[in-house]
Amino acid sequence: MSDKKNWSSEETKVFLHIIEEKQILAMMDNKKHRNSEIFKIVEKEFRNAGYTRDCKQLEIKFKNLKQSYNIIKAHNAESGNNRKEHEFQDILDRLFQRRPREAFHRTHGLESSQYRESSSASWYKSKI
Repeated sequence: MSDKKNWSSEETKVFLHIIEEKQILAMMDNKKHRNSEIFKIVEKEFRNAGYTRDCKQLEIKFKNLKQSYNIIKAHNAESGNNRKEHEFQDILDRLFQRRPREAFHRTHGLESSQYRESSSASWYKSKI
């Protein structure tokens, strides 16, 4: 485990590139593996890159990055707000914007069949 508490910008970029390269979000969406197992894979790659963070630190870092990214996205979506940028906006956009729509709904309580049914029904009702 690393003695330092704060992450450097370079360390965070390496972490996010590993997440992207290893398609970690797809693994998380698939639900065949526990997050702790997934972040052990990330931890191994992170150590190979020369950094020493344990899988729990990596999981917390990912959660915090995702939360701050979503807060900024919500802020920017509101009319009249000054636009904000996340320090890692580009890679976070690549990570989160390529997620399948069904994966989003699955992680928010709807299975894909329910999503298709609810989408079709609401589209149909809006046309009547």
